Amino acid sequence: FVGRDPGELRGLVSRIAAQGDTVVLAGQAGEKAKLLFARSDNVQLPIDMVLKETLPLLKNATGGGSSKFAQGGGSPAEAKELSQALADAERRVRSLLSASQTQTQSVN
Repeated sequence: FVGRDPGELRGLVSRIAAQGDTVVLAGQAGEKAKLLFARSDNVQLPIDMVLKETLPLLKNATGGGSSKFAQGGGSPAEAKELSQALADAERRVRSLLSASQTQTQSVN
């Protein structure tokens, strides 16, 4: 998202995640790049852990949050770097969700 107000972007991410069965991985490139990750209440995923594992891809970025909503950034990043970080986060999310489903099936 280019040129969006940070508060507007946070609100958009939160509204999307509130729809249910959703994980949102959003970012904004620029002088102070941002990553915003969120999940619906019914998705069991530590989104703050995904953010912490993704932030090192954006040099000197910091952040945090809760298991439902996390944000970070602060360092300059171009769209290509941001896309790579978001792709990495998506791989992490898919892996965690797959592992969670496998554990649920083995319990049943």
